[in-house]
Amino acid sequence: MAKTELQRKKITLQIIRRQLEMTDLEYQTALFSVIKKKSSKALSLAEVNLVLKFFKSLSPSNAQKQFPGEPTHLLNDKKLGPSLRKIRAFLSEAKRPWSYVNTIAYRKFKKHHVAWCTLRQLWQINQILEKDAINNGRYTGPK
Repeated sequence: MAKTELQRKKITLQIIRRQLEMTDLEYQTALFSVIKKKSSKALSLAEVNLVLKFFKSLSPSNAQKQFPGEPTHLLNDKKLGPSLRKIRAFLSEAKRPWSYVNTIAYRKFKKHHVAWCTLRQLWQINQILEKDAINNGRYTGPK
């Protein structure tokens, strides 16, 4: 059975909601602020288009796109955020995936994900990535 355009757009709406990591309450509040309804079940095609436009305006720009495995929930953390942002910079400079850092975390600390590392362990991972950048002639920041 072929899905109608309305059904496809509602699915897209749910995908964007998950990408934005919205809770049910946040989602209902956003729906209510845009179209004065608390559920997407009774939306018309025009209303779905309005909500999609609103959600797309909330999503991050293409310049800061999400990479698989990136611990986005920790990037704004006061303690771990700066270290993770530095790790992200080293990875993007080297064109490496987040699985590379997860492998370092596992081999060095027996942690399956870099998100589970402590601040000291993240500092050590930063040192490893900085040495790698120096050895391969990449930019490591101002001296």
